[in-house]
Order: sequence, then structure tokens, then C-alpha cells
Amino acid sequence: MRALIQCKNLLLSRWSTRLALAIALLTLFVMTMNYVDLVSRKPGRHDKGTASHEYEEESRYFPNRSTAVVTPTRQRATLEEVPNMGLIEEGVEDQIVFNSKSPSTSSPPFIVILAQWRFGSSVIGELFNQNHDVFYLFEPLWLVDQMRRLKRLPSSPFSSEVHEYSSRVIRDIAACNMTEEYVRLSNLWGGLINNRAVCEATSSQNGCRFQNADMINNLCSKFNGLKATKIIRADLDNIKPLVIDGKVNVKVIHLVRDPRGSAASRIHYYFDGWRELVEAHETEFPKHGRLAPLGLTNATKRLKDCIPTMCKWMRETLRDAAAMPDWLKGRYHLLRYEDFAAAPLNTTEDLYQFVGLPLPQGIREWVRENTEAKHSASGTFAVRKNSRVTAQKWLSDLSELEIEQVENICLDVMDDLGYERYATLKSSKTKY
Repeated sequence: MRALIQCKNLLLSRWSTRLALAIALLTLFVMTMNYVDLVSRKPGRHDKGTASHEYEEESRYFPNRSTAVVTPTRQRATLEEVPNMGLIEEGVEDQIVFNSKSPSTSSPPFIVILAQWRFGSSVIGELFNQNHDVFYLFEPLWLVDQMRRLKRLPSSPFSSEVHEYSSRVIRDIAACNMTEEYVRLSNLWGGLINNRAVCEATSSQNGCRFQNADMINNLCSKFNGLKATKIIRADLDNIKPLVIDGKVNVKVIHLVRDPRGSAASRIHYYFDGWRELVEAHETEFPKHGRLAPLGLTNATKRLKDCIPTMCKWMRETLRDAAAMPDWLKGRYHLLRYEDFAAAPLNTTEDLYQFVGLPLPQGIREWVRENTEAKHSASGTFAVRKNSRVTAQKWLSDLSELEIEQVENICLDVMDDLGYERYATLKSSKTKY
């Protein structure tokens, strides 16, 4: 009897051991599968449960670097957290105020800053010009103005020929395929000194001029497709063919500015560079203000000079962006100059996140040095300024009559962009 009991206990012990072993093996198998799944799965950009910071590899656009440096990118605030930001159309805040989800692409970005004259675009352009990994061109469509002056293009900036030629210049830049005509006419312009990469590659004694088209195209090609430009007097239709026909990874930064701030800047431009015109109309200033006598309220003047056409451009570009066609999704970012002036470094971080590039430490230092200056630099293309003071300077630079004139022309655009009317600012004694 005792032998039977011992045999029974032995069998139970063996079965328990086998069962425990089976459970252990099953547990190990499940853990292994979970680990494989975790390693192989790439987390989605907006997956629930992700940390509050996302990381992107710097090596994405710099394949020659042996070590990938990861930099945190801040999550965007909701619309309600951004003061004074108006909506273009209800329901499109993610696409207009910020940027919609970027299309899946591994190609480097072609960054295009769309702006108007005296919008503060020079300092925004420098955020990329100062990046030694980016090939930057300053206002390449100056060439179009030259072609019009030489009567090789119609004088009207709205003609189809001018529009087509502008699109071709932008396309040539994106492809690093600039023409000898582009080089020849661009060399007539002093603005070339604002192209850092070109100046470093040429003799400073020749005013940063291009030697020939091969020189500029070869230099452009060395930047592995990373290009940026700031363009005055162009629109989204000039950019569209790059995406649809050229499959270029375009990133559009649509820069706008309070029309009153731009008006004040334009007055200063005339006073600094067009003394004869100013002196010819000085007697009219006390009664009519400075804008009308200088032609800045005249809608028939050249595109870059008049306030009606400036606000028309903002109005129409905002309308086109609000429609958010498929080709523009993930490629558009609206930027108010005043928001950059209020928080330069945070805004720069947002812009670099939008275009999908890491923000170099050198750019951070440049932003601090050039936007917090105690004394602003002078000159048409100066970028070293106290940005916050510059953005609000119109409050003291314009008379109430001049402010009223601008608001009468641009009030709808101001409301769309969240700019408070002067009467409201005056009564509440608040600023941006």
C-alpha cells in the first residue's frame, strides 16, 4: 500500500513539473512576441499614450553624418491658447493657423517664404540663410521686376506672362537649374549680398556676384536638395506646379503683417530713399497725412507700393489657403510677423518643426542676438532689430488719420488675422 502511495506522489510531482515548465515556456513565448512587435512598430505621430515630446532624427536630411542627433519638437498649442489669432473660416484652424499633417515624404524640403514688401520677411529668411546646411536665395523674383523694366515682360505685374515667368524662375531654383539670363540680371542687384552661401563661395570684393550659371547651379547642388528662398509679390499659384508637376516637397511659409505696421515701414522707406518725392508733397501731409500724397493708398500704383493691392494679396492668398486643396495639405504654415516678434525663438522652433529640419544651436544664438538688439540696424534689408518694438512701432509712427486710412482699406483682412482695431486698442490701452 505504501508503495502505491509513493508511486502516485511521484507521478503527481512529474506532472506538476511538466505543467510548470509548459507555463514558463508559454510565458517566455508571449514576452518574446511582444518585444518583437514593440521594436518593429513605428509609433504614429499622434498615437494615444505617446509622450508630450516627439523626436525626429537629424540624420534624415544629412545622411553623411555618422551619428543621428535627436531633438525634441514641441506639441502645438490649440487655437484657443493663441491670443488675437483670427480664423479665416470655421473648421480650418489646423490648416490655416498651424499646419496640417505633413504628407509622407523622405525628400528634403524646398522652403518658400511668401510675403509682401515691408512685411519683415528679411529676418524670417535669415532663419534659414544662417543655416549652413541650407542653400538660400534672397528675393529671386527681383529678376522679374528687371525684365519688366527692360520691357521684356509686360509692365503689369498681373499679366499671365509675368505669372508664368515667375513660376519658371521658382521652378529653376528648386531644380538648381538657373539660367545665364538669371545670373546676368541678378548681378545688377545689391541684394545678392544677402545670399550667405553665395558670398562664402565667391570673392567678397565682387559683391557676391555669380560668375555664371554653372557656378550657381553647382553650388546649389552641393546642399543635397535643402533649399530656401523668400519671395516678394508671388502667390500660391506660382508654387502649385512644383508640387503637382515636379513632385517637389515644398513647404510654404505664408508671412503676413499688420497692414498698419507695413504702412509705417513703407513711409520710412520713402523718407529714407526718395527725398525728392517726399519734399514734393510735404505741404500735403498736414491735411491728408503721408500715405495718400506718396501714392500708398492709390490702387493703380505698382503692386509692391500700394496698400490696397497689399491687402488684396493677403485676402486672396488667405482665401486660397482656407480652401486647402490636396496639393497644399501639410505644406502651408501661416505666420504673423507680430507673433514672431513676441516670441522669436519659440516661433523659430515651430517653423523648423514645420519644415522637418532640426534647429541648430547656431540659429538659436542668432535669433537671440538679432531680435533682442537694444539698437536696431538701419537700411532697407537690415535684420538686427528689437523685434517686439519694431512690430508695435506703428502705434507711434502713424497719425490717427493715417491709421484710419489703412483700416478703411484693410479692415476685413485685419479682422480675419486677429488684428485689433485702433479704437479697441486705444480704449483698452492694450497691445498685441
